[in-house]
Formats: sequence, C-alpha cells, structure tokens
Amino acid sequence: MSRMHRAHLYAENHGPIRFHKIRKSKTQQSPIIYGWQHNTPWAKYNNFAYYWSEQRPIRKTVVNHAQRVKQLQAFGERLELAHQVVQELSQQGPFTLFCPSNEAMSLIRDGNWDKLWEEERTQFLKHHVVKGRWTTADLVTAASSGGPGPLTSLANQPLHVAVQGSLDDMNRVIQVSGAALTKANIRCWNGFVHIIDHPLVPKWR
Repeated sequence: MSRMHRAHLYAENHGPIRFHKIRKSKTQQSPIIYGWQHNTPWAKYNNFAYYWSEQRPIRKTVVNHAQRVKQLQAFGERLELAHQVVQELSQQGPFTLFCPSNEAMSLIRDGNWDKLWEEERTQFLKHHVVKGRWTTADLVTAASSGGPGPLTSLANQPLHVAVQGSLDDMNRVIQVSGAALTKANIRCWNGFVHIIDHPLVPKWR
C-alpha cells in the first residue's frame, strides 16, 4: 500500500482510532455522545435556566416560569403580590402549575380582581396548583374510568380532568375543570407547568 493510501485511511476522522501519546478527552473523541451538556462545568446547570435580567443561571421553579415568560406575565404579576404562595411554590415540591395565559387572565376584569380579599386572591392562585408531577400521560390516566379521580388543588378543592378526542386522530384535548391545555409538560426544577386557556375559579364559600 502506498504512502498516499495510508495517509488517506489514517487521516483525521477516517479509519480506525490511532494511538495518541497525549490521551484525548471523551468530548474530542466523540462530541455527539459526550457533548458539552454532559461535561463537568455544565452538568451543575442542568436544572438551571439563564435569565438575562439576572445575568446568571438560576434554578427555574414553576414560579420563575410564570413570572418571566411573556405569555404568562399577567398571572405572574398577580403571583408576585402573594408572597406566601411564592414562598410555598419555591420549595422542592414537586408541584404542577396550571398557568392561564395572558388572554385567559384578560377574562377577569381588574375591577372584579380588586374586589377580592387577600385570602380570596391566595385561594384563587392556589387553586391552579396541584401537588406532584402530573404530565399529560398522568392526566389522561386520571381521566380514565379506572383512574384516581379528580385532582385536589392546594386550595383543597377538586379539579376534574376530561379528555376529548384521541391521540391517534391528532385531535386530543385535555381539559382541567373546563380549561383546555394549550401547551403542556414544561419541565421545571420542582415540577411541571401546563398553560391553559381559561382561569380556574374556585368556590369561594
């Protein structure tokens, strides 16, 4: 075999792995299998999200997601005023937050919101939270006949889950107390966030 053929076979990224006197790292050997997301300096940020306003990665909780996503800004602003709820939902949990979008929160008039007492506002916010990690698969199981039944919110009131259509026909709609999930399974450090198209109004008395 000529020198040219040998050079082609054993060139970079060709042929068998050659012996290296200085051992290559796993990332250099295979960046696909051992990418930057698996390396030591980055692995500690797996449960973090980088926020430009903070200029650093911070641990993203369900509260952080509601406060910092523009689509959920209306619910996040009301959540910031309830310090007790923010403190509770910043714990390890896990929690599942059914977060109304800005369009959903616009259904509540500002005048009606101002008439609520502080305890009623806290109850309204807690009614959107369920203990545990509830993905869409878990919600479908809960809606089935042999499932655990309705969920119980942190306001100690039931949330009934219903499923319309099927996944095979690409028209499945999951509803929680009449509110449809528009975006689901947003993973956070201490649980999941599902975006819904209607606010969940609890029974005040």
